[in-house]
Amino acid sequence: MFKNSESNGADSVNVSVIDDQMRITGTVVSDGDVILAGQLDGQIICNKLTVEDGAILNGSIETGEVVISGTVTGDVVSINAQIEASGHFEGDLKCIGIEVEAGAHVVAKFKKAPAKILKAAAKLETEAD
Repeated sequence: MFKNSESNGADSVNVSVIDDQMRITGTVVSDGDVILAGQLDGQIICNKLTVEDGAILNGSIETGEVVISGTVTGDVVSINAQIEASGHFEGDLKCIGIEVEAGAHVVAKFKKAPAKILKAAAKLETEAD
């Protein structure tokens, strides 16, 4: 499920947008990348998730990479997580790499990444070589 988001050309990943006029309750599943500019109450599973400034996610995230500029309350399972200065995160983080910019609001429990994330990260590293 998790792909190298740096690919381009014919192998490039599709991007889906949940715009600022949308509110979704339930589960969102995408093989590509997702940009959340609106609100999601539920679960999202995708290759890469970008939570835009002003967006709100209440629930869980399972992704290869997540960038949080908006508000996320819930659990994150990811290879890499980035919380930008405008980001607000409260919940559990289960990831391999994390970057938190100065000014970000973070109230989190950090936990060991699950085996499937470790395997996905190892596979991406092998593909990059």
